[in-house]
Amino acid sequence: MLTLFSCSKSRHNQKPEIPYVITIPEWEAGSDIASPHDKGTAVSEGVADVGKDIGKFETVVDVELMTEDKKDVASSDIVSLDKEVECVPSCERKECGPDGCGGSCGKCPAGQPCINGRCQCIPACSGKECGDDGCGGQCKPGCAPNVPCLSDGMCAKDGPCSRIGSIKCEDLGLSGSTATQNSDVLDLYSCDDKVAEGPEKVYKFVALQDGNVTFTLTPLLPINAKDFLRLYVLEDIGGLCSSKNCIAKDTSTVTVSVTQGKTYYVVVDAIQNNTASYDLEINCSWYVPPADY
Repeated sequence: MLTLFSCSKSRHNQKPEIPYVITIPEWEAGSDIASPHDKGTAVSEGVADVGKDIGKFETVVDVELMTEDKKDVASSDIVSLDKEVECVPSCERKECGPDGCGGSCGKCPAGQPCINGRCQCIPACSGKECGDDGCGGQCKPGCAPNVPCLSDGMCAKDGPCSRIGSIKCEDLGLSGSTATQNSDVLDLYSCDDKVAEGPEKVYKFVALQDGNVTFTLTPLLPINAKDFLRLYVLEDIGGLCSSKNCIAKDTSTVTVSVTQGKTYYVVVDAIQNNTASYDLEINCSWYVPPADY
């Protein structure tokens, strides 16, 4: 190969400038323009720094000695030495990562790594069985038809009850909280069109006589507990405690007609994913409280 230098004539003993350097096949340049110097040796002080890198397959020639047709051969390889080569960013089909010029093709949203120039969304479905996965899809396996997905990413349920306390006429009243010794398996009540997605507290009641029983719920804390606490009464059918067997509901007081020997379930639940403390009173039509009560 021939490395060609186009050097301006020196003035006042100044070193020649080197605006261009080109490399072409030696057979294209012709021996008539080759430098008499050995290959790999600079022809002048002005090209000494460049000349040091010239290899055995290259030689230095004087462009001024080239004929026009020889110059045409090398013209496509000319590189300006007095101009900084502009870096062209490489971001085609990329939305993130380095652009090859010290810059960036873009940044990904938080939690999305950049892989091969594309932002990779990682589905957020840990501990969820339904709902938005954060990447435009849905968490699996999803809910059965007509079963809503709750705000916590779980499908609404109707039982069976998993933790059950007890209440009897003699109790007259008790205090409790849906935050302790609770369960969260009752969301869909057959007697209510609202979804009770909060945790619930369940009490088993066995009627010792026929008659009416009144249950009264008094929400305590937080202050807005009255806005989301609900009182439900379920009927035991086939030994099953399920919200599908709801016979009464209210925000404060329910009265139900009961049959001797039959089992019922009194449930304090929430139509928000929240918990609260409360007082629960019971009044059985056949039970007479002690005189000192």
